[in-house]
Amino acid sequence: MALASSAGHHLFSLKTSHIPALSTAFADKATHVFGDDPEMSDCQKKPCPDIFLLALKRINATAAAESMLKPEECLVFEDSIAGVEAARRAGMRVVWVPHPGLARVCRGREADVLMGRTEQDGKVPEFCGDEESGDGNEVSRPKEILSEDEWAEMRTSLEDFPYGRYGVNAVS
Repeated sequence: MALASSAGHHLFSLKTSHIPALSTAFADKATHVFGDDPEMSDCQKKPCPDIFLLALKRINATAAAESMLKPEECLVFEDSIAGVEAARRAGMRVVWVPHPGLARVCRGREADVLMGRTEQDGKVPEFCGDEESGDGNEVSRPKEILSEDEWAEMRTSLEDFPYGRYGVNAVS
């Protein structure tokens, strides 16, 4: 497993300090990649795939030759639109778990986001401020939405995530 965030190391630590399980789950610091990582200095930011490809390179640097991973064997968890596109450009599967506000803004464009079409076509959704009616009659969203090619999915939460579907043996 690797941890890849376009945020700098200190900002990431600050943003995730309320989630101590992250440091336990991603204890191998050799597979961490942050936006301020020296190896990222010549790399492009998301939606370019550089950060995910560097994370894969670091995973493979610690693996035996027979267990080297290919991009298509990777599963990326993302919260941003640019991150979904970056993962797809890297040839990796992606699970998009957007903030509820971003999910509202993207309503109706989920398929484009999951297929990685929003950044390249210049159609990144912008927040208009009126997506919520406020009357309590919001249309309920499905728990998950799959992309046309089933290479990406959007989920409202990782609670009850079907790790087995992806060959991940998750232990609670």
